[in-house]
Amino acid sequence: MGTARPALQRACAWCAPVGLVLTFSGMLVAGWLPPPFPGDGATEVAAYYREHREAIRLGSILIAVGGVLLLPLVAVTSVYLSAIERDRGALSNLQLISGALGPVAFVIPSFLWAGAAFDPARSPEITKLLHDTAWLLFIAGVWTFVVQNLAIGAAVLCDARTDPIFPRWLGYLAIWTAVLFTPSCLVVFFREGPFSWNGIFTFWLAAAAFVAWTAALVWTVQRAITRSVAYGPGASA
Repeated sequence: MGTARPALQRACAWCAPVGLVLTFSGMLVAGWLPPPFPGDGATEVAAYYREHREAIRLGSILIAVGGVLLLPLVAVTSVYLSAIERDRGALSNLQLISGALGPVAFVIPSFLWAGAAFDPARSPEITKLLHDTAWLLFIAGVWTFVVQNLAIGAAVLCDARTDPIFPRWLGYLAIWTAVLFTPSCLVVFFREGPFSWNGIFTFWLAAAAFVAWTAALVWTVQRAITRSVAYGPGASA
């Protein structure tokens, strides 16, 4: 095996941590870490967008780019799930498709935030509508990540090798992370409290789980790349 492919795969894996840094940086720039209170009225929301117009637009760009940078990790993960299935099977395809859809939950809210900040003379009610829609999608749009993690978990736990490509603990972690994502869908029912979009069981739990999961996946993918260089793709040590 030449050195180009492993180097490219490693670069793909490292794109995800960079993406997380950009996403959280964008939230800090926009003044959204911690997230805003969902119960703010239209006048309050519109005033914030007028006063922080440029910061919100810049933050929106950073968040969108950060979300897109998750895609290279999805691609390289699919390579090794295909090796587990010994062909491009259902689970590797499911991981690839659901992972490719994941950045939608970053990009579309970013455009809605930027759109809300684009015209400061707009009706406060319209700004509030764009603001609420963006936050609900950003927090509740977890289902593609749930499906992606379940696909990864199933593939890892189905690896029958004596020395599997990914450690079995990664499969269990993938499934538990999917479970921890699911409370975020409840934000559509709550304007305040632990299940609102700035709540501990929605934003903070999902954010902590996502960061920990991404770190674990990047580390195990890098380990799989090292093994593939030494023993060949899909081979056991």
